Amino acid sequence: PEDRGSPVLQIRGAVATVGRGVPALDGLDLELFRGEVLGIAGVEGNGQRALGDLLSSLVPLKRGTVLIDGSEVSTRRPGAMAAAGDGVIPEDRHDSGVVLDMTVAENLAMGEVSSFARGGVLDVGTLQVDAERLIDEFEIQCTGPDAPLWSLSGGNQQRVVLARELDRHPKVLVAAQPTRGLDVGAIEYMTVRLRAAAAAGVAVLLISSELEEILDLSDRIAVMYRGRIVGEMLPRDADLEQLGLLMGGTAA
Repeated sequence: PEDRGSPVLQIRGAVATVGRGVPALDGLDLELFRGEVLGIAGVEGNGQRALGDLLSSLVPLKRGTVLIDGSEVSTRRPGAMAAAGDGVIPEDRHDSGVVLDMTVAENLAMGEVSSFARGGVLDVGTLQVDAERLIDEFEIQCTGPDAPLWSLSGGNQQRVVLARELDRHPKVLVAAQPTRGLDVGAIEYMTVRLRAAAAAGVAVLLISSELEEILDLSDRIAVMYRGRIVGEMLPRDADLEQLGLLMGGTAA
């Protein structure tokens, strides 16, 4: 639709390298609008992880800009993306989403611990009450706020990440491989929640190597190849052959 307003997330000419200077993003341009799910399709290893890391403040840009709600966000300042209203369900939750030895309550408050402090001292009561609210709202199966995160199933660990990010009322939600390693019930739950977030006005960026998930969830599909967007289509117009060619770097 033409009346969707200004993009909530804009990435312009993004160039970034990982490891020993290997180009991961190579002039990537992307726009994401309020209330839509934009699915990023592509064969793994074409810069999707770097895109997720860029929006997690983990990868700085060599060139290019990221704008959230029209304001440029520094890619060199840790936490700048989150502060600008960007929530992230990371590709590897154990690597950067949760701390298994911490409690459910602590994981739910991660990054926001200062808001539970009174005079520099952690207010455990408020932390517990808030955790109980989220456990209830997101139907997290656990023995309570004090349960160590390692005692939860993978699906419930992912619910903790989802609950934490959505509770901050993000403008943009990056969902990187959000259903990887989950069982059928957990996948269904995640799908419903991501749709609901978009319906509530959140701009959702879905990065997934599961083409079925991309086709099922997205309002718009962009294909990523060698660190840039090489094509775009609507799911209803998606031709699997054309998609496959784009993902392989050959435009039909």
